[in-house]
Amino acid sequence: AFATQICTGASLNYGVSDSFSRINGTTYGCNCDMPGYSMPCTFVINGTGSRIVKLARGENLVDPAVQNCISAGPNLVTSGRPAVDPKDDNLNVYEHSANTALGLRSDPAAGSYHALLVTADGHDGGNIFEPLSGIIARQFADFLVNQLHVTSAMGMDQGGSTTMY
Repeated sequence: AFATQICTGASLNYGVSDSFSRINGTTYGCNCDMPGYSMPCTFVINGTGSRIVKLARGENLVDPAVQNCISAGPNLVTSGRPAVDPKDDNLNVYEHSANTALGLRSDPAAGSYHALLVTADGHDGGNIFEPLSGIIARQFADFLVNQLHVTSAMGMDQGGSTTMY
């Protein structure tokens, strides 16, 4: 069962291995005592200063001054270009399956960004490494850049658990 908990004390790695969120300065996550291993991203929610920040491998801390954020991964798009790292040890980047992403699209007229939540359907019961089933992270990044014109994006969930209401 998936359990979300407040991360505190020695276990405070922010649940990066499975994502975390910070709401009004309190960090919530699952697997808070598990070491982060992939290259996660953090969507910092701060009005017009909102942005997606890529963390380095093993860097599992987000600036304590950040009051509100969502962290997951992998990184998909940076500066308007697909940026899926083929050396990422998160095997989900190669999995042909359903995927969910959070992307930011610039709105120059308003001087701000639009946040987009996008889910690609994909698992039809076939092999997850079969090209006819779902979408891999690089294909998803290409779609986000070429069709939705995002300037940055991060993966939120991959695989059979991908759901968005």
